[in-house]
Amino acid sequence: MIIINYFRLEGKVAVITGAASGISEAAARLFSRHGAKAVIADIQDDLAHKVCKELDPTSTTFVHCDVTKEEDLENAVNIAVDKYGKLEIMYNNVGIMGAVKSNILDKEIRIRKSHQYQPCRYEIIALFISTLLIDPDFAPCNISH
Repeated sequence: MIIINYFRLEGKVAVITGAASGISEAAARLFSRHGAKAVIADIQDDLAHKVCKELDPTSTTFVHCDVTKEEDLENAVNIAVDKYGKLEIMYNNVGIMGAVKSNILDKEIRIRKSHQYQPCRYEIIALFISTLLIDPDFAPCNISH
């Protein structure tokens, strides 16, 4: 007999970037349905508030977050920890359009700026910064090509 645990995320706390629409919105809905507490982190304030209202308001929070800004990511992490007491999941699936004004990768990590890396570049930035915020002792390897 196969037993499926539909509440394997019960009580887990997740920050989900880009969760006002698209794949990240679907992930937020799925996480909520499986019992997780979700912090919807997005720049689309109106859409994000709508998603929060449609989900369980006791376990869903919105925070304005531009993943190209380290302060916004730090704020999202802090809100999750302050409100729910912990952060166990970072779901970074955000798309960025247009040019980014600063290159936060230059702080710790270098990625070849060729066209093949561009689609995932900002997801890597968000993942890297959120990892540092959660675990300040994280020591990344030096990636350079």
